[in-house]
Amino acid sequence: MRILPVLDLLDGVVVRGVAGERDKYRPIRSQLTDKTSPVEVALAIRERFSLNEFYIADLDGILSQHPNFDSLRELHAAGFQVMADAGLRSMSDAERLFECGVDSAIVCLETDPKGVFLRQLLERFGPDKLIFSLDLKSGEPLGQIDDAVEESLVKLCERIVQIGFSRLIVLDLAAVGVAAGPTTLELCRSIRAVHPQVELITGGGVRDLDDLAQLEQAGADGVLVASGLHNGSLKI
Repeated sequence: MRILPVLDLLDGVVVRGVAGERDKYRPIRSQLTDKTSPVEVALAIRERFSLNEFYIADLDGILSQHPNFDSLRELHAAGFQVMADAGLRSMSDAERLFECGVDSAIVCLETDPKGVFLRQLLERFGPDKLIFSLDLKSGEPLGQIDDAVEESLVKLCERIVQIGFSRLIVLDLAAVGVAAGPTTLELCRSIRAVHPQVELITGGGVRDLDDLAQLEQAGADGVLVASGLHNGSLKI
């Protein structure tokens, strides 16, 4: 199972995400570094934990459609592998992300995507370069595909896979940064039971090695982690 450090970017600096309340996000305070620029924080994490693949939540792109392209280029130039959520809403958005050296572009349920757009993305870039993020808050989906309301989260995942995605992120924003433990265990188990071949990444609330072990047992291929790396609760 891969450990994927998370960098939440807002106004060009790394911030601490807490429960998805983005208006309350503040520049990060870390035991690893006193810096807040994306590349410097990433370098500090790599130096301590030897982790090189990062999940970037570009809130400037998500909220105001002004992604931090320069930061993405700097991360690529420093040798990091990057999966980026920058509020992708168009083919040109995806093209610009890949031009910056992003390895995987994330398309989110939060943006209420259309099925035809998702299929166009897959046809243009292929399923290995794209990840669908099933965005939740307190277990409820934060968006819809084609304005359709699915009867369950598992059914919604089924539709995403049928469209052609083979890589999924399951993220409950209400659990982010509150150190209450992972809330997606049952959903991960259910998805894994139906889709054994899907790459499944999850996150939110991870505190320690016990949480990581539970998520691995639930079928997660990767886990998004932020606070546990910075506050010292996760060691090498």
